[in-house]
Formats: sequence, structure tokens, C-alpha cells
Amino acid sequence: MISSANEAAQRAGAQEDLGELFRLSAAVARARGELGRARELIDQALKELRSAQSRLLLAFSLAESSSLATAMGDLARAERELAEAGSDVVPETEGTVRLARAELDSAQGRFADSVTEARWAAESLDKAHADTVSARAFLVAADALEMQSQTGDALAACRKSETRAARVPNPVPLALARICEWRLSAGQQKEPLPDAKNPEVGLAHAYGRAMLARRSGTVDAGRPFDALAQAAEARGYITLARRASALAQAVK
Repeated sequence: MISSANEAAQRAGAQEDLGELFRLSAAVARARGELGRARELIDQALKELRSAQSRLLLAFSLAESSSLATAMGDLARAERELAEAGSDVVPETEGTVRLARAELDSAQGRFADSVTEARWAAESLDKAHADTVSARAFLVAADALEMQSQTGDALAACRKSETRAARVPNPVPLALARICEWRLSAGQQKEPLPDAKNPEVGLAHAYGRAMLARRSGTVDAGRPFDALAQAAEARGYITLARRASALAQAVK
């Protein structure tokens, strides 16, 4: 009986390790803009972690899967996975779940709720010293504040994002934070160079240009949003494509 229990524990441990490997691989794929591949990998991670009954890692992975679902426009799935993830007292897990909720709230047009969740997420992630994810939480807050015409508060959130992004070696969070600051400072800061190698940074830069054109009342201000919608949809960023299409219609 003891031997069988040990074997079961070893199998569960192996499944947990495999699930974590799939989760990390999914994060890499998403960072490269390969959303379809990221979906395949995170689904494998969830399968392994459910079998291993690894509650903490499963909740963390469900939050990341929900975030991906939101980006890809599958809001019903994002909602289901957040319900399954529940809540947790571990700061990094709690912050990751709240961040996914903030992203979903924003995609559903609940911008005030998005700001609240993003700020709670950042607080939890700061406790865990998870600077990369905390930087993203402040960007989500900045976006939702901007959509409520609270530009000053949105710019402050961008700067908080930059503070955290500057602590990590990955250049992408810092690039995104600086694009956010440039966009919300009405172009008064130097325009960051677009990164052709990173789809998320490239799309963020295109969104910034479109928002600046909208704010300045430029003739044909809808055209940059139309181009962004096409580019985002081609990459699988369906929620961004929907936002861009809606903004294009609003300025025509």
C-alpha cells in the first residue's frame, strides 16, 4: 500500500512538473505573438495540472489561460476559467487572477471595474516582487483609465509600469510602458521606435499612433484604427481588433 502511494505521488509530481513546463512554454509562445501555439501549450498544462491535482499551479495557469482567451476574443472561456481559478491568498497567484479579471472587465467595457481589479492585482504582485506582471497590471489600469477620459491618472499608471519594468532584464515590459507614456503625453515625449520583432510591442505602437490621431482630430483619423484592426486580427489579437474597429467607427 505504501509503495502504491509513493508511485502515485511520483506520478503526480511528474505531471505537475510537466504541467509547469507546458505553462512556461505557453508563456514564451505568447511573448512571441504565437497565440495559437500558446493556446495549445496552456491547454496541455491545464490537463496535466488537473490530473496532478495541483491546486496552486492550476489556479495560476487558469488565470494565464483566461488572459490568453481574453486576448483572443473568447470572453466566455475567459469567464469560465476565472470562475474555476477562484481566489487565493498567495500574492502572486492572487495578483495574476485579478489581472486576468481586469483584462476581461476591460474587454467587456467595464472600465471602472477593470481599474479596480488592476490596482488590486498590482498591489498583490508588488508584494510578490513580480515586477514583470505588476508592470502589465499598471498598463491595464492605464488603458481603462484612458477609456474613461482620466488621462492624468492613466499617465501616472504608465509611469508606475515603467518603474517596475525597469527592474527586469526583459526589454518588452519597458518598451510597452514607454509607448504608453508617449501615447498619453499627447506625443510630447519622444516617439519610441516600433519593434518589428515583437508583435505585441508593434501593435501597441500602432494603437498609440491611432489614439494620438484620434485625440488631435486628424482628418481620416479612423484609417489608423482600420489598419490596426486588420493587423491585430491577422495576429489573433481579436479583442484588440474589436476595440480598434469600434474606435474607427466612432471617429468616422
